[in-house]
Amino acid sequence: MKVKTEKQLIKFKRPKSLESLAPIVPSSKALPQWYKDMASPLTYNNTLEEIHNASTLRGCMPMFDAMTQGYIIPLWCDLHVSVVFDSYDNDGKEIPRVKFEWPPGMTNITHTLKEPNFPTQVVQNHNIPQTKGAPQMEQSLGGAPAFKLNSPWIIETPKNYSSLFVPVLNNPPKNISLFSAIVATDTYHDRINFPFVWTGTEEWEGIIPMGTPLMQVIPFKRDDFQHEIVDLSQDDLDKTDSVRFQIRQTFLNSYKRFFRHKVSST
Repeated sequence: MKVKTEKQLIKFKRPKSLESLAPIVPSSKALPQWYKDMASPLTYNNTLEEIHNASTLRGCMPMFDAMTQGYIIPLWCDLHVSVVFDSYDNDGKEIPRVKFEWPPGMTNITHTLKEPNFPTQVVQNHNIPQTKGAPQMEQSLGGAPAFKLNSPWIIETPKNYSSLFVPVLNNPPKNISLFSAIVATDTYHDRINFPFVWTGTEEWEGIIPMGTPLMQVIPFKRDDFQHEIVDLSQDDLDKTDSVRFQIRQTFLNSYKRFFRHKVSST
């Protein structure tokens, strides 16, 4: 079921000379390979046995709608990650340290752009007290502090719209545990950084390539809500029975046919 809505404009701004940055794309254009490799949703050309036994996540509309909401912010340059042992604890045991390196073009970009506030480091450390106690820190390799990715993007939404930033839904980047956040992108006009914890092993070394999906940004209209907790009424039970009947009325795509409200990003 399509719902007609007024189209809003979200702007992703970067310095004009950085046109080669991996582009931000609608989430619907960046579905992960594991999802694409799954068996296609079944059709009425399939046998009943196939329908009952071979349905996959590809046919789950609530999951699909989550994965296609908003936009994907990809990693904006290659990032080399390694683990070095160059310090010791009080018992003389080596302490692993996560080392991030990036191409020289990112370091020199401030001089090229003549922007004094443009980030020259792709990754920086957070001070340990800043994130102490956060559950993500339990996954941190060797008790390393949290890091932050310095984004080159400024994001602008219409008045009264904020942006929810989450790790890519159902496809978070490997070894990087990103923190989620909401930013009032209608009034906050500056680059937004992405705090994260490195969760890879001591043996892991390699390059995370430019273009790797990092964050999913979902714009939404701010609104005030109240809530209440009430007992189910007979009307609620009747509605539930009706929904269950509709779900069982067809072999395929019942939710999509009767209940889904699609809002797309372009």
